[in-house]
Amino acid sequence: MSSSSQKQSLLERSNFKYFLPIQSRWADNDQYGHVNNIKYYSYFDTVINHYLIKHCKLNTNLKTTDLIGLMVETECSFHRPLSFPEVVLAGLSVTKIGNSSVHYKIGLFAETEDSQRLLSGGSFNEEDFSSHKREACAVGKCIHVFVNPKKNNESVPIPNEMRIPLEKLLIDNYVSKL
Repeated sequence: MSSSSQKQSLLERSNFKYFLPIQSRWADNDQYGHVNNIKYYSYFDTVINHYLIKHCKLNTNLKTTDLIGLMVETECSFHRPLSFPEVVLAGLSVTKIGNSSVHYKIGLFAETEDSQRLLSGGSFNEEDFSSHKREACAVGKCIHVFVNPKKNNESVPIPNEMRIPLEKLLIDNYVSKL
């Protein structure tokens, strides 16, 4: 497989296992009329934490939790711009689960040029991604290390109630080639 086709295959929506639509905001655009590059990291953070809270039962109350995730590494490879008022489709997969760390792969997918969903006020059907392109306009990787905030942020093993839902997002034979 050529380097070009290998890179293209990493951008495909089929490489992601969990999807979340994220409404871009007017304030996300910069003076050039597209979503500012720093906002892509916010979208990454949104899809990751949505999954952790909804599916892994992450407790976000700092008064009662013994487990928080610290983002220790991030990377983003841009391919095409996004722009308000698009609804960005964020795709999420897990490439590695360690004792206390999780490696995520995130793809951001733009709406198709002929998408009329926003203009007609249509709703998003979780099973129908036809209003979004198949190739990511940006791909990122993020690494969380889970720590105990009550013990000086000492790293802690990922509990099974979190590990099991994360394993559902694992993709096989992933090698980062962002």
